[in-house]
Amino acid sequence: MNLKIRPALASDLDALTWIGLAAIPFEPQWPYRYPFAAEFPEDHNKFTRIRYSEWLEAASTPECIIMVAESPSLQDKNITKVVGLSIWRIPRRGSNGESNNKCLNPCPSHPILTSSQEQKNRRLRKSIGRAQEEYFDQVYGTNQLSLAQLATHPDYFGRGTATMLLEWGVALAKKERWPITVFAGPMAYNLYKRFGFKTLVRVTTQVLDEEEKIEFPGMAWEPIDSVAKNERRCVSSAHQLLVVYDSHRASLSG
Repeated sequence: MNLKIRPALASDLDALTWIGLAAIPFEPQWPYRYPFAAEFPEDHNKFTRIRYSEWLEAASTPECIIMVAESPSLQDKNITKVVGLSIWRIPRRGSNGESNNKCLNPCPSHPILTSSQEQKNRRLRKSIGRAQEEYFDQVYGTNQLSLAQLATHPDYFGRGTATMLLEWGVALAKKERWPITVFAGPMAYNLYKRFGFKTLVRVTTQVLDEEEKIEFPGMAWEPIDSVAKNERRCVSSAHQLLVVYDSHRASLSG
């Protein structure tokens, strides 16, 4: 598969929305948070687009970057399209300890939520925030590369898209000596394990008096946890991509 990755552009908004709408429902937290998405597709599509527009805005600063993967279209090999994405929170240089969560937080409101779904959202945010502070922030401080989202359009599953996007992040973290933290969904859990991520906590969210609940692991990769095969491949295949990142960061700083 002829894949290439690059920083996202403002013009990629439609592609990011297309990927998110198709891929994110495979992760259990999204049907849990938005159970009526299928009943209100126009509203759901609208606010998914808002979510990615906010992430793109955050990525216009040096503190967040969205990397996208491009592939020849399945319909026309002469056309290249964006088929995967990863959203990263970059550690602040000279940070005063204040956490930068802009590119991690969800869109603050969603009009199709009923009060019970908003309760689930509040409980989920509280659970994640508590685990973030105890297992990530108290251990690594603000000097962590946080992966907010890793997604591939389902039509392009199994082609190495997520692997390439993760390779880029691991190569950057290795170069800068940063740990990587992520709250993992089941789709990418085994991929993270292959790269040497370790599970630090399992976050369980459940609203009082309801049977439905979700659980997902908080995982971390550390530079000292060099993982054999995948890490060596990562360094060789992703090194040249860091030049793209350095150029992108320099353009933002300038």
